[in-house]
Amino acid sequence: MIWPIRDITGDTVGFGARRVHDDDRIAAKYLNTAETPIYKKTRLLYGLDLAKKAISTGRRAVVVEGYTDVMACHLAGVEAAVATCGTAFGSDHVSTLRRILRDDSAGGARTVFTFDGDSAGQKAAMKAFELDQRWASQSYVAVAAEGMDPCELRQRNGDDAVRQLVDDAVPMFEFAMRTTLDRFDLDTAEGRVAGMKNVARIIAEIRDPALRPEYTRTVAGWIGVDVEQMRDVVAHAPKGLPEMGGPPSRRRAAEPGAESMAENVDSTMLPAPDLRDPVVLLGHLFLQVLIQFPRSIAPEDLYRVEEEAFRSPAHRAVYVGTLTALVGGSAERPQDWIDAIIDACPMPVDQLVGRLAMEPIKARVDPQSGEPDKRYVDDLLTRMWEAPLQARIADVASSLRRAEQQDPGRVTEIAVELNALQRELADLRRRGD
Repeated sequence: MIWPIRDITGDTVGFGARRVHDDDRIAAKYLNTAETPIYKKTRLLYGLDLAKKAISTGRRAVVVEGYTDVMACHLAGVEAAVATCGTAFGSDHVSTLRRILRDDSAGGARTVFTFDGDSAGQKAAMKAFELDQRWASQSYVAVAAEGMDPCELRQRNGDDAVRQLVDDAVPMFEFAMRTTLDRFDLDTAEGRVAGMKNVARIIAEIRDPALRPEYTRTVAGWIGVDVEQMRDVVAHAPKGLPEMGGPPSRRRAAEPGAESMAENVDSTMLPAPDLRDPVVLLGHLFLQVLIQFPRSIAPEDLYRVEEEAFRSPAHRAVYVGTLTALVGGSAERPQDWIDAIIDACPMPVDQLVGRLAMEPIKARVDPQSGEPDKRYVDDLLTRMWEAPLQARIADVASSLRRAEQQDPGRVTEIAVELNALQRELADLRRRGD
């Protein structure tokens, strides 16, 4: 199938072709005229000769991805549709449309991009987002359900569906932020922090300073964090947009019965514990006591400490190794105790074991019994018991904030779960007293 490519005046300057059948003799799926002095793909927009009047009159341009999408839009009554000619939408295309749209700081003009819902479509959308600063007015994005392009949408659902797709377009910034957040698991603290850092860079790039506070409040609700926390991250966001490529980085906590994280993780990639994090520091102090004074913690109390209480993977690996050494009875042989822990831990975590065994603890040691202050040990134990539950409470509280904005029907269900977890925490603290 061959399409004539015309310039804005209607003169034919080149051709575009697409292989229709898989057994056609041409190898390439798409073929385009080679560039000539009058055929410059970076400046031409397919269908502009027919769309320019609608674009100028309505001050709205619709940029689609293919020639058949332009045809489908025009047949559906969206006469402002154009497409690039086998190349990405670029700055020269922006300049061309701005002149026709009369795009200026007074506002009123609008450019809508439609993209496929697949990864290639998202990549194209983010490329268009990078050009957003070149528009005086705001640009928008429309993505059809099930990843259909306008041609497929018209064939399946008719003209009204194509018109509705364009009318329901969302602001480019909103699309970019949602696409960014989709890469992270917002049900975890790590996912929320990473999501905040990445989306903050997008908010910081918004031209209109009056829009930044509004988007900051909106995104805080999407993520499920306090507005002040989101505002602080935006204020300290580095310049430039985040990397948009690569697969999603969603990670879920292991289900009950799954293998220990310490068994699954590559020990050579374990980062050193960041003791500036209070939760990481808590795990570090607990391991100091456990390794240096294993008899100071009753076994039934120790086994209530969950692996998830250790935020640092390195600490988690040491804890599993220490439990292994305890089960083997090495604590009864002081001369073998540290070596047994090291043997049970993967390299290079064994170096961390040596450090934990030598560091002075922050509690007074009884000179007669040789044991650390009981109140200090009990406080560490209680806080370690609480840590996974507090993390779960933070996750559910975040889910509640998101539901209040995005899924009101689940608010009651999540609130009941949060209340139950808070009662469980209160009971745990009473047992620890």
